[in-house]
Amino acid sequence: MKNLRRFRFVLVTIVFMVNLAASVEATSISRYGYLEVDLPAGSDTYISIPFNNDIAAKGVLKSAPIMNAQEGLVALAIAAADVSWEEDEFKDLYYVRILDGDLEGLYFTVRSNSDDNLIVDDQGIDFSTVTSGTLFELAPYWTLETLFPSSSDTGLTASFGLSGRVRRSQILYPSLTGEGINLAPSRIFFFTSATGWLDATSGFSDASNVILYPDSYVIVRQPSSLADAKMLFRGAVNDEVLTLMFHTDASSKQDNYVSLNRPNPVSLKDSGIASGFTDSTSFSGRGRRDELLLFDNESQTINKSPSKIFYTINGTWYSSADRSVADDFLLMPSDCFIIRKWRDGGNTHFAKTYLSSGE
Repeated sequence: MKNLRRFRFVLVTIVFMVNLAASVEATSISRYGYLEVDLPAGSDTYISIPFNNDIAAKGVLKSAPIMNAQEGLVALAIAAADVSWEEDEFKDLYYVRILDGDLEGLYFTVRSNSDDNLIVDDQGIDFSTVTSGTLFELAPYWTLETLFPSSSDTGLTASFGLSGRVRRSQILYPSLTGEGINLAPSRIFFFTSATGWLDATSGFSDASNVILYPDSYVIVRQPSSLADAKMLFRGAVNDEVLTLMFHTDASSKQDNYVSLNRPNPVSLKDSGIASGFTDSTSFSGRGRRDELLLFDNESQTINKSPSKIFYTINGTWYSSADRSVADDFLLMPSDCFIIRKWRDGGNTHFAKTYLSSGE
């Protein structure tokens, strides 16, 4: 089964000089591109961004991490004589991604930093296999204001005030920490020309620095009173291995809100997602285990349901619609989906995803 869903995505390859953290200049190749997304009126549009924000640093660790530097935190010492960062300049708004070893592809939020150390949230992950010489990159998260600047023409429309009646474009944030399935959005954001981004679920507090995670998505809701619009995103694509974390619940199914952060179409078979899946035992609903629920922006409605559901049996992907083999079904750039995990005692499953087949 192959799909030919419409998307507009252009890549440009650029060769440039980067200064690695070990004070060695090296020629690197990066790919840049842009993604255009339609924002129809009277509809929810699911958006994930297959681009990185600018990489702040890339290099190696000077020594093994110091685990439990504080409760739930890990200290990473950077091997670079010329690094001299401002204290806490990366606090809460940057992440470290591990680029090799057992934790390859996982990212961790920076909670504080000194001139040559990064303190990251360990997310309950065991860092004992990380050693000196491990490769890493440091990058800023996208936030509401950096990805959707409230003072620029992004395709979104400013609200006239705080009340629901005068709201225009809104962004709905999925429930990333809620338990169960079919969870309502946990937060709703909007902006006015006078205030910038606000959080409608927390007393209209400033939401400019709300983080948009690289492996998840948001929902743009456009009221029917607006005209159809378009949104354009630009940036550098991520060529590194990305590892997804799928959470489970002890006694019930658990939804994980996921995107691949990839610049090119990739088949279900080549995506790597199945490496974090529990296979279904049969085609019947009773034998169903983990599922991938895909949203389709061609469907123009509010509170849309997933358009397709897939699952695996013995590592082969199948469509729930007709039980046909779906290994070759293509996930497109910016596709958004739910990974619905079967109950598994609250354990976390991991899936390594690649730019293309096994690379």
